[in-house]
Amino acid sequence: MEITYRKRANGVVASSYRLQLSDGRQWHLLNQEQAYTVFLDCLNRDDGEGGTFISDRSNHTNRPMLNMTTKARKLEHFHNIHFADYHDPMHSPLTYPSIAESDNLSRTDMVITPTRAQAQDMAQRLRTQVPIVAIPVGSVTPAQLAQPHIPMDQRQRGQILIVARMYYEKHLDDALWAFKRAHDQLPWLTLTIYGYGDGTTDHRDEKLLHKIVDEQHLNDCVTFAGYTNDIGKVYDQSQLLLLSSRYEGFVLAILEAASHGVPTVSYDTHYGPAELIQPGQSGELLPYGDVNGLGDAIIKTFSTQGRLTALSAGAYARAADFSQERVWARWQETVIAPAGK
Repeated sequence: MEITYRKRANGVVASSYRLQLSDGRQWHLLNQEQAYTVFLDCLNRDDGEGGTFISDRSNHTNRPMLNMTTKARKLEHFHNIHFADYHDPMHSPLTYPSIAESDNLSRTDMVITPTRAQAQDMAQRLRTQVPIVAIPVGSVTPAQLAQPHIPMDQRQRGQILIVARMYYEKHLDDALWAFKRAHDQLPWLTLTIYGYGDGTTDHRDEKLLHKIVDEQHLNDCVTFAGYTNDIGKVYDQSQLLLLSSRYEGFVLAILEAASHGVPTVSYDTHYGPAELIQPGQSGELLPYGDVNGLGDAIIKTFSTQGRLTALSAGAYARAADFSQERVWARWQETVIAPAGK
């Protein structure tokens, strides 16, 4: 691929692309998007056409996929919410041109979302004939499901865990305030946060968390652990996962924790937590913004005899619902079988 650049006032920009294959075929293109489309068409043609292409990075891959000229099946795969205001799925502006622009949507053969609730909301909002299906974006391996269950009395007593980026959308300041409320009642509780900060905002949210910890004198019970290569070991030592996100497409951390027998206390936010947590069985869901409720749920979990053990058993059971076998069966049922019709 040969790229031609031109000087501009603020530097240089790519002005044209020439793509040539070893067999002599070549294309003169205006931009990288067109080059990507040629690449996809070549892949499809070399495989006899009729392939299935899945765009799971909508803003980068959707248009090149839709502009393919060879015969192909084109699926759009979402990993997160599809609207701007995370509380208003029915009226808030749509954030992805792949569904906001009717021409793009009409050329799509299927839309995949991580949860059933999102698929239902999207279908109601878009009123399209394009099939919208839900397939979990996470699964649990047979090896993990076969691991012995670790009793709560063999874990670190009172250890609460957060596994999340310290970004605005994760809203971890609410989690800290909820933990403080619980810690005031149960001073033996501890909180460990695994995750990194947002360099694009000069680590604004991370700094806020440290400020809360310092001002509320929580340094002895709150730990910022950064990154780990063995999160499984961390789950095995913990008793509860805490989540306070503004929005979630899925939540891999909840599923990972459940597969290690760790229940979750979380806000019921669009969309993941409600798909993964069975309230009262594998964790608890609280209305978004109810910080006191989040803290009270932590207190109830740790102070009610037998509750933590029961929730842990429920978490292990819930993880089995997302086994690799079941998730693959969902792919076969919704994506692969229809392709053969």
